[in-house]
Amino acid sequence: MKVEGIGNHAVSTFLEGPPGSNYSQDMAADCHSRADVDSTDAGDYKLTVEECSKTDRWRGTFKVRITVR
Repeated sequence: MKVEGIGNHAVSTFLEGPPGSNYSQDMAADCHSRADVDSTDAGDYKLTVEECSKTDRWRGTFKVRITVR
């Protein structure tokens, strides 16, 4: 699974695996607009997208692409 910000605004994406999963992305304040999971566990994942705090503030919409294979 791959999650990536594809819009014109800087975003930070955070991905948390389902209960019992070994996957948890670092929630650092970096502007990481991408999260990759090589081997997904069954269940619901929680995706959080935030305005990147290290860039100029913006208002409006953003775009995120989620690819699962």
